[in-house]
Amino acid sequence: MAFIQHFTWWLVPAVALGGAGYVTLSGVLLVWGASASENSPATGVSALFFMLAAGQVIGSMIFGQIYALTSGETALLIFAALPLLLVFAIQKFDPKVSSKNVVDKHY
Repeated sequence: MAFIQHFTWWLVPAVALGGAGYVTLSGVLLVWGASASENSPATGVSALFFMLAAGQVIGSMIFGQIYALTSGETALLIFAALPLLLVFAIQKFDPKVSSKNVVDKHY
């Protein structure tokens, strides 16, 4: 998509699926925030909602700077590569070890 200089109709479903994925993953993240702070679910949701909004602001500013300094293709390729790099940085989740058990072991 980064190298296309004209409009093509296949971009419409690609963008729609990207938006649907973003909304779905945002919802999953907010539900996870509620479950991560069992004593005060609203605090977890609020913190994650704030971080999601802050990430959008910071990400758009960085994208704009890369776009202005280089090109749209370069900015899109860099931002497309970031999630691929994060795949290797994410730790494996072990459902047997909950956050409550980890906290209890330290005290």
